[in-house]
Amino acid sequence: MWFKKKGTLTPPEDLLVQLKVDTTGYSDIDRYKDFKATFATPAGKRVLHQLLRWSHIWQSSMAEDALTMAFSEGERNLGLKILATLSYEPQEKAGKQTTKHRREQ
Repeated sequence: MWFKKKGTLTPPEDLLVQLKVDTTGYSDIDRYKDFKATFATPAGKRVLHQLLRWSHIWQSSMAEDALTMAFSEGERNLGLKILATLSYEPQEKAGKQTTKHRREQ
């Protein structure tokens, strides 16, 4: 299990090892399907909403301080990438096989 019980912290380096995934051959269409499946559930929708709130995509990143603005824009960029991945289904390239996904029931 990649997470621990409530009240305990997993060191970041341990978490990265536990989350290691082989992405060889992972295509844009695979990513699109994974994002769609992940965020289609009620829990996934709540997580997506929270990620988008944290990324401030509905707010301006303008600030008087350039470093603050750059930091905010970096957070916002991640939210925009998530939305772009969910919004645009990539076209499968001819001759390229993608991972088959089974619907979870």
